[in-house]
Amino acid sequence: MVFSAWPTGRNFLSGWVGGNFAWELNRAGAGAIEDFARSELRRSLGNRTDTALQFALITQWGNDPHYQGAYAYAHPGMVAARSRLATPLGDGQLLLAGEAYNSDGLAGTLAGAWNSGQRAAEAVIPAR
Repeated sequence: MVFSAWPTGRNFLSGWVGGNFAWELNRAGAGAIEDFARSELRRSLGNRTDTALQFALITQWGNDPHYQGAYAYAHPGMVAARSRLATPLGDGQLLLAGEAYNSDGLAGTLAGAWNSGQRAAEAVIPAR
């Protein structure tokens, strides 16, 4: 399991699992996912994580019929495509945002989607 702590400077911890094991956990349900995540944190950081983490939000986006666990990634040597995808279209009138368009090192994450969306919004909404 991979974790990202304080993405975008916010006070939360994001974790994810991939591959066949992710599908097994998904089938086992939200409780099993949380138990696994907490056990991984405990193994890495010690028992203090049991009291330090107040709650968990389990998304199980593999169950969503529209996404089915989809994840954007760049093939080796194609990371620059993220920046090209984020290039404004239609004379700057259309900007695409999301985790797939992020090139700041957080691509494929909620934080990456947030950062990408914030940059797009700043590009179309003048600073006040």
